[in-house]
Amino acid sequence: MSDQNEESKAAEVEVVEENSSHDITILKELVEGIAEPLVKGQIEETKRAELLVGLYEKLANKLFWIVVIILAIAGLALWKGETQLTEKVIIALIGFIGGLGIGKSMGKN
Repeated sequence: MSDQNEESKAAEVEVVEENSSHDITILKELVEGIAEPLVKGQIEETKRAELLVGLYEKLANKLFWIVVIILAIAGLALWKGETQLTEKVIIALIGFIGGLGIGKSMGKN
């Protein structure tokens, strides 16, 4: 009789272990079903952010070279003795930078 008790207890333990394993599998599938779309969405957002950063870098680089060219023109005008032209170019440069809103964005840090 004690052999039967031990066998039935062993069978119960086996059933409980199988049920626990099945429950864990179901829970794993549920979590994967929820987390997978979130992870994919985050990856897409990261790619978009990287593209935007690349575009902003290109834009900033081009604007930098525009400012350098304008300053070179102002320097050339000053070297030729055209102070009024130099003043106008510098004022135009300040207006150009102000038109981009750089002054407002600098204060938001």
